[in-house]
Amino acid sequence: MRAFRLAGVAAQAETLRLRRRLRVTLCRAARAGMALPFALATVVFLELALWLALSARLAGWEAALSAAGVNLIPAALLALPALRSPAPDPLAEDAARLRREALAGIAAEWRWPALLVEVAAAALAITRKK
Repeated sequence: MRAFRLAGVAAQAETLRLRRRLRVTLCRAARAGMALPFALATVVFLELALWLALSARLAGWEAALSAAGVNLIPAALLALPALRSPAPDPLAEDAARLRREALAGIAAEWRWPALLVEVAAAALAITRKK
């Protein structure tokens, strides 16, 4: 019975760890998604600035460059936290530790029965070959 209880604890700990990891991943994806339009606008304005600078040599390219710079600021502010690795989640680490301990307890509990099953299987294999 102890092994089944440990298996339940390990499953609950793993579920908690995966939920926490999913939450962090979804937050990072949301930030990256919010930064994407600004990054695309930056590329568009940089292209526009290059086109204006090369074709007309007028003051219009300065406006396009400043617009690209304005779009680059929120893109960087939103994208940098999404690209950075998140800090370790203490609750998720505790859940992973608890899962490892529970699985180690299961392995210790079932070591002898598993060994007996392997010995019996090997003995059956030997008798079948004869």
